[in-house]
Amino acid sequence: MTELIRKLSRRPRAILAPLLSLAIVALAGLAIRAAARPEARKGKQGHTTKRPVLTTVARPEGDRPGAAAAAPVPGGAAEDLAPVLEALVEPEARLLTDQAAAFATVGRARDRHATVNHSAKEFVRGDVHVNTVEAWHDRFRRTIVGVYHHVAPEHVQAYLDETAFRWRQRVLTGTAERKTRSGKVRTVRLWERLDPVTQMRELFAQALGRQVRRRHDGGFRLVEA
Repeated sequence: MTELIRKLSRRPRAILAPLLSLAIVALAGLAIRAAARPEARKGKQGHTTKRPVLTTVARPEGDRPGAAAAAPVPGGAAEDLAPVLEALVEPEARLLTDQAAAFATVGRARDRHATVNHSAKEFVRGDVHVNTVEAWHDRFRRTIVGVYHHVAPEHVQAYLDETAFRWRQRVLTGTAERKTRSGKVRTVRLWERLDPVTQMRELFAQALGRQVRRRHDGGFRLVEA
């Protein structure tokens, strides 16, 4: 049943929103330990079995967080991102990214694309930033550590879908001032989880037009009607 719920939590269509933040993160893998590569160690880029994941998160809409979607990609090159991005995001959406070369290439195929230059210590320029999607990444990592503990690479998509669904199951309750580590005071939004009945209603709304069928191994699969 848990598997079925995760499958139902996947968005049946691409996201269309005024502002969408995009980023790539490596998730769900182990360090490569081979005698031929003694320098390999956990967390070192290029030396793990972690899969790159393309994530897109819309800015908050009123008192609800924006929609989110994520999917593993074969690699970090533009040709790897383009087909996945097409499936996740409508062409009319405005994309906000950092200045990674792959995003620059993909962005040229779209009319609306803005970037921030992290290498130049530029993190926010007007309404252009990727803080929203980075907050989603932080939430997903904490979920793995605190709830799932381990995610096998072949099941990454299911856990991404569940986290993306849960991301929107909150409502804005107000704001508060918080002091950062550097001593600066900033205003943060306060969110509260929706009640279980509302969450289930929204989950089953995504089941419209889908059929649940049992697999030969005893699991479930969704079939688009």
